Amino acid sequence: MVAQKIFGLNLTPMVNGQRYIDTGNYLVNNFIVFLALLLVVCVSSFTYKYIEVKGQEAGKRLLNRMSVRDKLPLLKD
Repeated sequence: MVAQKIFGLNLTPMVNGQRYIDTGNYLVNNFIVFLALLLVVCVSSFTYKYIEVKGQEAGKRLLNRMSVRDKLPLLKD
């Protein structure tokens, strides 16, 4: 809808109450679909590498610290 306002074209028509992206050219429409898919894959790859894996590593370190603390009788509360 932002591109529609920038270019002044009706790129997102309503059909039966649902909004669709349509440039009027099926090749451009397919290019937009593949571009969106590529964007999703890139963003998910980034979040996996820098958020999910880092969170798993932090969780493992936390569990290791907790298990070491449980094994030492002097550190128990």
